[in-house]
Formats: sequence, structure tokens, C-alpha cells
Amino acid sequence: MNNNKNNNKVLKSKKPFFTINKKVLMFLGFVVVVGAVLGALYGTGVIGKEKKSDISDSQEKIYIQLQEKINKQKKLVIEKNKNIRYYSLSLPQYTAIFFNTKRNDALGNTSLRQALAYAIDRQLILQDSLDQKGVIINGPILPGFIGYHPDIKKYTYDLDNASKLLTEAGWKEETDANGNKIRKKGDEILNITLTTVEKVEYTKAVEIIKQNWQAIGVTTNIEIIGKDRIKSDIIEPRNYDALLFGEIIKSDPYPFWHSSQIESPGANLAIWANKDVNKVLEEARSLEDPEQVNKKYIHFQNIISQYVPAIFLYNPTHTYPTDIDLKGITATRISVPADRFNRISDWYIKTKRKFSWSIKE
Repeated sequence: MNNNKNNNKVLKSKKPFFTINKKVLMFLGFVVVVGAVLGALYGTGVIGKEKKSDISDSQEKIYIQLQEKINKQKKLVIEKNKNIRYYSLSLPQYTAIFFNTKRNDALGNTSLRQALAYAIDRQLILQDSLDQKGVIINGPILPGFIGYHPDIKKYTYDLDNASKLLTEAGWKEETDANGNKIRKKGDEILNITLTTVEKVEYTKAVEIIKQNWQAIGVTTNIEIIGKDRIKSDIIEPRNYDALLFGEIIKSDPYPFWHSSQIESPGANLAIWANKDVNKVLEEARSLEDPEQVNKKYIHFQNIISQYVPAIFLYNPTHTYPTDIDLKGITATRISVPADRFNRISDWYIKTKRKFSWSIKE
């Protein structure tokens, strides 16, 4: 007599992930369509063409509206689809405002630069220009890099302190003929031109900063430069009062802050020379002990935070969606967005597979 006994065992197996959620696919399709529209607009000159180093309000409005449409669609996907997990990866770059004290004499005063730092609402910039896709920073060395200094002096948003520092620096608060708040020292009006590259993230940020600085009486002009001209017309000749720009960094801050790098093609965009900083950075390069290098870099950042040759704003992050079942993603930091696929062979999804067999007696 044969007795058939069916025994089912559930085993977990790893299966390479090569599928994508349908709603995510629809969203990506939308992004492609909008990208095509943007490309057409650029090609026909509707947007992307500057006149007199600036873009018209209508051109900027079209571009911003399209970008905001993408963000709204992305949020809609997140809210409706609970099967998506979002990963945020840190990029090795920071966005900062670099001061050119050689072009604008007023910026040579440390108290004034400190006042400008206190006046900026970084959290609002993070919210409105990056949709929270970034982290507020206070120095030139980022988390995860040797020398990161979490206890560095922080210039937290404080308009009262900013106003006080300006007054102490000799800039008295007055009102012009149009009723606008200004700062004067004798007959000189405190006036700063804030320059950046044509990029939605940056153009939104400089508008916020303009409002912040004008709230304490600093007359602020904005200059938006096309991507094809920012290097040759602005960065290489160091043709700016204050430059909002992003720098891709390395583990060694020497190329960005040593005085030998002030002239182009050097990357010292603050055009700042400090003999103590030079000495510390040179000594750090000669050391092999990571702990000693770390101490040197912390000292270097303390000097930077004291004199404020630049205002550090944020470290952008790259966010990307995956199916919630996808496992094996371990990256936390990347150099470029494409790096998130470096270990794609480790990605997998867990599935349940049933095996059946019979036993004959």
C-alpha cells in the first residue's frame, strides 16, 4: 500500500532584482517627457538664453514651473505608493557663499562677514530650493571625511545678532527715499552683488539670501550667469563680490584653502590668504598618523569659522526610489549619482518558493 504524504517546506531564496514598480515607471516616463520639453525649450531659445548676464522673468518662470511640476508628481507617487523606499546618499560636495574681499572692500571686515552669516536662514533654503534633499553644514569638511568637526562654531539664523554686528562695524541703519532699510558708513551705502550660476536650486537660494540680507539693511543685487559662461567670465577672473557655488571636494582641503590656490586654476574661491591656515594644511600633508591629521584639520576649521571667508550652506544629497522588497543596498555616500549602481550585483529580493515532493512506502 502506498501512502502519499505531501510535505511543503518554505524556503527563502535570493532573486536578482530586475523589475520596477509600475507607478514608478509611469513617474519616470513623466520625467522623460518633461525633460524633452525642457530640451526643446532650450533648443529654441525660450529658456536658457541670457541677455546681459541675466534671464528674463518669463523664461525663469517657465523653467521653475516645470521643475515644480516634477516635484509635485514625485510627492504624489510617494504618498500613493507605499511600496517605494527612498534612499538618500551624501554627495562629496558643498554649496557655499565665497567672498571676494579684493573686489568689495566692505567685505574685508570680519564682523560684517559674521553678520551676513548670522542673517541667512539655511533651513528655509534647504526647504525651498532643495526640497529638503540636503544637510545644513557649518564648515568645509563634511561628515565621513577625516577632520570633520561637529563642534565647529555655528552661525545659526539670528537677525538681531546680525544687526548688532553691523552696527558695531560702523554701518548705521537708515531709510532711503523709497522707505527701504539700508546701511551707511559716512556717505557709503553697504551694497553687495551676489552672483551664481543659472540653476533652479541656486536661483531660489540667492532670492532667499537677498531677502535675508536686506532684512538687516544690506542692499543686495543678484547676478545670474549662464552655465556656459560661469567659468570663463566669473570664476577664472574671480569677477564677483560674493559667489554662491558648489564645490566637489576631496579629503585634502589644501586645493581649496591654501593661498597658493587663489589664482585660477586654483580652487580657492574665497581668494583668502591666511598664514596660519597655510601652515596647518602644509603640516597635515606631511603627516601619516590619521589622528594627527584630524587634529590639524580641526584647527584649520576653527580658523575658518572665526574669520568667515565663506558661508557654508548645505551638503546636497541624492535621493532615489526602489521597491520596498529590494535588499542589499548598503551605500551611504557616492561621488556622482551613477555610483549608486556600483554594487548592484549585491541587490536582491527575498521570495518564498514552495517545493513539493511525495514519499512512497
